[in-house]
Amino acid sequence: MANIQIAGESIYYKGNYDERLFQKLYVEKLQDRTHELIVVGSSRGMLLDSELLGVNDMCNNCVSGATIEDLCAIVALYYVNNTMPKRIVLNNSLGHKL
Repeated sequence: MANIQIAGESIYYKGNYDERLFQKLYVEKLQDRTHELIVVGSSRGMLLDSELLGVNDMCNNCVSGATIEDLCAIVALYYVNNTMPKRIVLNNSLGHKL
């Protein structure tokens, strides 16, 4: 699934999968590609897309039931893999102040 998303194709999967593992694999497979913008947050942020945010190259890395640790881990993956985006949108629907 990560390879499909990197190729720019949409994914429809009828079933359960590990969203956090998917995000990890996706970022690790980017290989020197840097998005203009990423979105990290919980499932409420999954609705944010490139049209709404006015960018051409973005990735939505939101995961269901996200915690602050999830957000930090996803951003850290981009950092470790040397693919940090120019901008990060943080979806704060975690139920507490960050």
